[in-house]
Amino acid sequence: PYEATFHLNLGALYHDQDCWAEAEQRYRRAIELRPNFALAWSNLGDLLRQAPAPAESGSACAPGQRDLPAAIAALEQAATLDPTNVETRFSLGNLYYQLRRWESSADWYRRALELDPHSAVLHNNLGDVLRLLGRLDEAEVQFRRALELDPGYGSPRGNLAILLAMRGRQAGARGRRHRRGRLALELCRRCRDRAAGLPAARPLAACRPPRAYRLR
Repeated sequence: PYEATFHLNLGALYHDQDCWAEAEQRYRRAIELRPNFALAWSNLGDLLRQAPAPAESGSACAPGQRDLPAAIAALEQAATLDPTNVETRFSLGNLYYQLRRWESSADWYRRALELDPHSAVLHNNLGDVLRLLGRLDEAEVQFRRALELDPGYGSPRGNLAILLAMRGRQAGARGRRHRRGRLALELCRRCRDRAAGLPAARPLAACRPPRAYRLR
């Protein structure tokens, strides 16, 4: 077990220096020696999620290879082996966010909050995903909770401002739809009044509002 820990720690040192390939090799060696080593699985998953493409790497070390499906597998294995590790759940939330899989991202942020309900970062990130899902009321609750926990935290303040702006645009759109609906009803009323003296062969269905007033 000590040898596995040695490879894990050496991998972490390489990881900190952006030596992606060397770090990955050490993490995988730690897992070979101890297959149930949750922290090695977690570090490997983070590395596979973060590793830049060769053209993006500014390190003199050998570049790693980003592999998001393998990162998911490694992080979920880590979460299974150690269900008390909040960082692994947080990483999975970030990874699914990166993949634009909003529901899965929200699910893992919620799981992380079960372990750390006082994390302003987790509340903010969950709120951002809920905003992207269009669940604005739930998102607002999360942003406000993040600000309660850390009043100086800028991200939830900015996200809350974006959310309130979205609500303002929606309210404006609802007002425009309401005005269009009232205008359509007025057109129908006038048409009906004009049609009152016409022969019965002219159906009242002709009083439907013109196409321009249909909601899109």
